[in-house]
Amino acid sequence: MKKVMLATQLIEKHIAQANNTFDGFPSERQLAENLGLSRDTVRTAVKKLTEQGTLTRKKNGRLKVADASDDTALKIIGFATPINSPGTLNDWKEGVAEAFEGEAFALRPVAYSHWADPVIQEALHN
Repeated sequence: MKKVMLATQLIEKHIAQANNTFDGFPSERQLAENLGLSRDTVRTAVKKLTEQGTLTRKKNGRLKVADASDDTALKIIGFATPINSPGTLNDWKEGVAEAFEGEAFALRPVAYSHWADPVIQEALHN
């Protein structure tokens, strides 16, 4: 498989999993490091995804996932779970997947250590 095609598919998978929901979309350099590919390869894949309308650039040059129409928008479901959860997360994931069957969604679990944990506020505001 051509490296640019691989990079494009990996970036699309990153988008589909909503990995950028809380932290913003990574830079080309960060993507290259995370994917183990060269910056030139990632830059070419990003250019392709930008031309397709999957990604856009902000005024400051940072990458952003393009806004989807309401019909195709990925629904992101945040799930707050205690760090010491007794392993019920998989049961919840299965229930949510069943409830949203046929919908485009991503479940983003957020683990917290106590009810006032700043990670909860960060997840709600990002």
